[in-house]
Amino acid sequence: MFQLRKKMTRKQLALLSAGVLTCVVGGTYLIMNHQQQEIVSSVNKVKALTIKEAMEQGKDISLTLAGEVTANNSSKVKIDSSKGEVKDVFVKKGDVVKVGQPLFSYETSQRLTAQSSEFDVQTKANQLQVAKTNAALKWETYNRKVNEINTLKSRYNTAPDESLLEQIRSAEDSVSQALSDAKTADSDVKTAQIELDKANATATTEKGKLEYDTVKSDTAGTIVSLNTDLPNQSKSKKENETFMEIIDKSKMLVKGNISEFDRDKLKIDQKVEVIDRKDNSKKWTGKVTQVGNLKAEEKGQGQGQGGNDQQDNPNQAKFPYVIELDQSDKQPLIGSHTYVNVLNNVPEAGKIVLKETFTMAENGKTYVWKVDKNKVKKQEIKTKPFSKGYVEVTSGLTMQDKIAQPLPGMKDGMEVGSIVKP
Repeated sequence: MFQLRKKMTRKQLALLSAGVLTCVVGGTYLIMNHQQQEIVSSVNKVKALTIKEAMEQGKDISLTLAGEVTANNSSKVKIDSSKGEVKDVFVKKGDVVKVGQPLFSYETSQRLTAQSSEFDVQTKANQLQVAKTNAALKWETYNRKVNEINTLKSRYNTAPDESLLEQIRSAEDSVSQALSDAKTADSDVKTAQIELDKANATATTEKGKLEYDTVKSDTAGTIVSLNTDLPNQSKSKKENETFMEIIDKSKMLVKGNISEFDRDKLKIDQKVEVIDRKDNSKKWTGKVTQVGNLKAEEKGQGQGQGGNDQQDNPNQAKFPYVIELDQSDKQPLIGSHTYVNVLNNVPEAGKIVLKETFTMAENGKTYVWKVDKNKVKKQEIKTKPFSKGYVEVTSGLTMQDKIAQPLPGMKDGMEVGSIVKP
């Protein structure tokens, strides 16, 4: 009896195991079949793409590089404590400055020297004026005495009188002295003029030295930071921290390195697409402006190195490149890291260029599946060759239209999202 029950139990266990295995296999088949059906359905679904999205899918990318966004130019200005204390700051954060525009000045002894030289100029100018006035008086005296002696001589010629001769001789001595005084006064004027010229030259020199007390901008741009508290901080902080920073955002650049094996693939004026590494939805366009002939300096990993996403080969020489971004409403942040897609056969702005896989040829005509009111319909288009595998649409579509990727079995009137059965 015990043996029979034991055998029955083994049989039941075998049957139970077989049933469980059948269920597992069946369930696995159903799950895999369902997943496969979902994949097939996703592939065969009618999908609507804007012309821009279709062109995006068809981009011909020859090379992907890494880069870093920089400004056209930048300048970090520090305080030089050896020149003195900061006296005046002529700018504020947000100001747009030009090259050579004063930023701030130092308080130095030179300012007092320059002021003293200006006072000396004024003193010498006053002395010159006094000398000129004195000379004018001396010549006025001389001219008066000349008139007096001429009058005496005229009276003597009319009625000779010995007493008039004595007056004439005395007057001649007086005229001679007046002439000497007048010439001396003229000499004093010349001396005073020389002294004034010297004072002006000194003042100009001393004023020119004040230029060294004023720090001027060495780049055009916008003042993006200004540490107004720094002039009151310690000498150590002044030497190590930035007082103000100027950035020229008139052009935004992307800089990086490219390997020696890829260098020939990068050409001046070649079009590129720049993508933010952290947010791939942020994209910009630009063109290559420089490809270096000299090897780039070594940098750390990820610091603007060229090449694909693979790890850089340390044995490969690298060369710097520069890309100028096209103007846009929202430019990338300075210092952000990017991917750079080097594009081949970039169409002109406003032109529609599609992969040939989006088109269909029937009876000597070319069509696309155009999406209209969420349904597809055949739309005849005119095209011309653009590059290998690409055509330019010359008529039949606009940038505002939507199209669908052709699928075997697709028919007029199918709705977007429906499954196409070949």
